[in-house]
Amino acid sequence: MSVFKKLAGTTADLFELGASKDETPTVYFDRDTNRLRFRDAENATPVTLLSLVTKFYQTVRNAVGTAMTQRAELQISTGLTATDDAVNGRTVVANASGVYGQDYVQQAVEADTSHTSSTPQDKLVYTTPAWTGTYRVAYYCAILAGSTNKDVVARLYNSTDADEMSQETTRPSANGTYHHANGFKNVIFTGAAKTFRIQWNNTDNNTQVNCRRARLEIWRVS
Repeated sequence: MSVFKKLAGTTADLFELGASKDETPTVYFDRDTNRLRFRDAENATPVTLLSLVTKFYQTVRNAVGTAMTQRAELQISTGLTATDDAVNGRTVVANASGVYGQDYVQQAVEADTSHTSSTPQDKLVYTTPAWTGTYRVAYYCAILAGSTNKDVVARLYNSTDADEMSQETTRPSANGTYHHANGFKNVIFTGAAKTFRIQWNNTDNNTQVNCRRARLEIWRVS
């Protein structure tokens, strides 16, 4: 039999909900605050749902360590299903919920320019602030070689760390055909600025190569 009665021995207006005469009530309605309260096995006094969830989180964290809870935090904040990296070989970004997407930067140089050098030439150059954390750096551009039997190369280059982050070589199948070059890499910042360059070149030091619509995006991931 369900009951709805004031909880004895309390100063607040707490009412038992949904308990039979043979059970200890676990759900209460607090008329003073218009909130539901709950009683768990260790609390004689009803507590809020938030406090129970917090206690559950702390219990799980203490039991299995930070790895599981970091995956849980990522799933809660993004709605994505966090995977077990030990089984699937995937890396879950720790504590991403608080910083993901911060410091977003977008740079673009849309104009079409050309040269005839096998030495990589700058199309777009960007120097970051002195960030700390892990950042995703991504690029795109459209590249063209002036001959169908010649290569054109595009790359994303971190000149601060002398790191060729992403590189693509293509040979056009027809004159005047632009190809898409793109890529990304996660970069760790330690409180110092870094310079990133979108560059392009040929491989014979003779063929004209073009680059246009160069775009760079950077955002924090952890």
